[in-house]
Amino acid sequence: MIDDLESKIVALYAKGMSTRDIQELLSDMYSVDISPSLISKITDRLLPKIEEWQNRPLDRIYPVIYTDSIFYKVRQDGKVIKKQ
Repeated sequence: MIDDLESKIVALYAKGMSTRDIQELLSDMYSVDISPSLISKITDRLLPKIEEWQNRPLDRIYPVIYTDSIFYKVRQDGKVIKKQ
């Protein structure tokens, strides 16, 4: 139960919710009273992983593909069809 609750807190925090928003949500949904400071302690466990991701080595070149398309509606053989 505790691990599941911690993973929910981390997921909510990762989606941009504040510690107080998470506190209110957990209180409303699960009738659990957790302080914002405890939520901060739980989310602080992510900091090493975040720093590791931010400092990872990057490739020199990344391939990028741009695609674009325009569709026109035209009348052909008495019907309106889409053409590229």
